[in-house]
Amino acid sequence: MFCGFGGYGGYGFGAYGSVLPFLFMGLRLLFFVGIAVLAYKLIKQYGNKSRDAVKILDIAYAKGEISDEEYMKRKNTLNGKS
Repeated sequence: MFCGFGGYGGYGFGAYGSVLPFLFMGLRLLFFVGIAVLAYKLIKQYGNKSRDAVKILDIAYAKGEISDEEYMKRKNTLNGKS
């Protein structure tokens, strides 16, 4: 009568036969959203470290510890310019 697919609800899921696929789809969605949020935070944190280096350079320049030429050279290096 059930062709070997399980009892009530079909496919061996019982009474939850129609709910489980949606539950697993939601869990997969949460997993991928979590991965995306983690990647965003890591990229944002990397950008903050680069800005911190520029701030330290600005402070050293303001104190007169480095020359104009050295300041521009280091700032271009930090910003990825040649």
